[in-house]
Amino acid sequence: MIGAVIIDGTDIATLGVMMVRGGDHDFISFPSRKDPVLIDWPDEDGFEIGDFEPAYDAKKLTVNYLLTGNETNFLSRLNAFANLHFVAANNSIYVREFDTTFSLRFAGISSLDLSRGFTRTGEKRARISIDYIMDNPTQFLNPAITVPTANRTPDTKVEIGGVDLSAFGIIIKGVYPTALKQAPKDGIIYSSRYTTGQTVTFPSAVKKQKQNIALSCAMVCADRDEFMENWNALWNAVAVSSLSLGLTAAGKTYTAYYNDMSGFKKRPLGVKAKAEFEMNFMGYEV
Repeated sequence: MIGAVIIDGTDIATLGVMMVRGGDHDFISFPSRKDPVLIDWPDEDGFEIGDFEPAYDAKKLTVNYLLTGNETNFLSRLNAFANLHFVAANNSIYVREFDTTFSLRFAGISSLDLSRGFTRTGEKRARISIDYIMDNPTQFLNPAITVPTANRTPDTKVEIGGVDLSAFGIIIKGVYPTALKQAPKDGIIYSSRYTTGQTVTFPSAVKKQKQNIALSCAMVCADRDEFMENWNALWNAVAVSSLSLGLTAAGKTYTAYYNDMSGFKKRPLGVKAKAEFEMNFMGYEV
């Protein structure tokens, strides 16, 4: 695995360390949006967004490594790997899987599991989870890539900004269980500790409350280059103040904004690069 991961110029393979499969899922997941300022009028459907440019939270990553050695070099390798991270600056971490160098702040070793004790001879292994903070959570995303190129068929019948998500190589695994939920805005509720129950003054017309809409997705592309191009294009489609989310098969359109991503998992980004994830939006039907 020479050249797979390089931390501040040190190839971790020379220390008997490798990033385990699935240990790199957090690197390219989209960051969460900071809560926008919402203007939520009781006599109007949904909301207005009071700020213009979205901002995003710093992102925590947990990366899983495997360190191997023997009774003579295991402890020195473990110390050397840990010491790589104790610098008065961010670590520069190159990951060949993404062909990208990330600037990450070391937050600590969150777990370390030894397979053989120091008093036993033979090969020793340690599974190590390290937490990092990506203070600039959009550093790996390219704002210049806006046009998707994957163009899967058939269409998903789910559109963002008028573009069907099949154009990004996406298959929609689920959206209707959340999108079809609806709730009204409350009237004015009066409650007193001295009387049973409460009374409600209803508005002249009941309006729709905002709702979470979860898009459960799989993205499948020909290779890493196509995947990363479409990943960037998808980010730039959702990284806007507000957007139009269309469910064309159901004849529904929502004004919404991207909130966060969860459950990102991928397989190695070789031939037929694939990732699964959920994008969460806050919106209302128009």
